[in-house]
Amino acid sequence: MNETETKSDDNLMALVAYLFCPFTGLIIYLMEKDKPDKRRFVMFHAVQSIMLGIVFVIIYISLIIINVIPFIGTIISAIGFLTMPLAGFVIWIFMLYKAYSGEEYHLPVIGGFTEQYI
Repeated sequence: MNETETKSDDNLMALVAYLFCPFTGLIIYLMEKDKPDKRRFVMFHAVQSIMLGIVFVIIYISLIIINVIPFIGTIISAIGFLTMPLAGFVIWIFMLYKAYSGEEYHLPVIGGFTEQYI
């Protein structure tokens, strides 16, 4: 296998990590973590996928909790529930593109934490 094929395989694995994040990220992370020749690029995107999925879940749970607050909480959570799917979709597509193009793009805040778990 030459360098181009290896690079292409890494890009594909990184893309797959985001497909059903955080689940596919966790699967790829568990497959790679114990390998003696683990690929840093794939590990980075797998861990960042896990963290991105966790952040999405935390935001949705927060919106549900905020919804309990009368009036203002309802307004804030309604805006959040209307904008989060679109924002999440845009971020997801963006990360699929960055992973497949071979770029180790660090999401704000999450990217810094990701480095600790590679």
